[in-house]
Amino acid sequence: MVKRVHQIVGFVVIKIVLLIKEMHVSYSVMNNELKQEGQSLKRRAVLALITVGCCLFLTFLIWKGLGKQAMMGEVKATPWSNDPLNDPTYRAREKFIIDMIALNGSRPYNSKELRFLRQLAQMKEGDCLWRDHRGDAIYLLSWSPDPEQRKEAYHFAIDGLKDPCWYIRALSIKALARLKTKNAIPSILPLLNDTHPEVRKQAKKALQQLGYKVGE
Repeated sequence: MVKRVHQIVGFVVIKIVLLIKEMHVSYSVMNNELKQEGQSLKRRAVLALITVGCCLFLTFLIWKGLGKQAMMGEVKATPWSNDPLNDPTYRAREKFIIDMIALNGSRPYNSKELRFLRQLAQMKEGDCLWRDHRGDAIYLLSWSPDPEQRKEAYHFAIDGLKDPCWYIRALSIKALARLKTKNAIPSILPLLNDTHPEVRKQAKKALQQLGYKVGE
């Protein structure tokens, strides 16, 4: 009887050991699968971040470069044989504009910056793509906290409303809205019927910001 009991106990112990081993193996397999799945998820996350970063970078390049040319339906034949983006003068202006944007109106422009912004704000030679920085300069001048520089921005913006390039007209409107000068309302009103939808959109928005009720 005792021997039989020992046999049964021994059998049970063996079964328990085998069960524990099976559980350990199952746990190891599951743990490996989870690790592999976790690594796979990490790889997917990294790839997703890289993809998003690339998309954002490409979007920036399109906006600041080739996208402008694609957007401008009224771009005329350029007198330059090469793309302006390949021109060192254009690239220098582009870098200057980006540097001025980074200031975000935190201070008045110094004499050197102001001189260059004035030059750009008066550009009237060349096609729309070559001198799109005219619109950028006009808008940037309206960011200045200095009253005298803001007065200059107003005059440049009023003149920019008559520019044949829609991009410059649109940014001139945005500059006038930022300056909050109601005297500009009569000059902006005709642009509600502009040939370009973006100009019409900016004109309506600016007039509303200046307190003028625009009909639907």
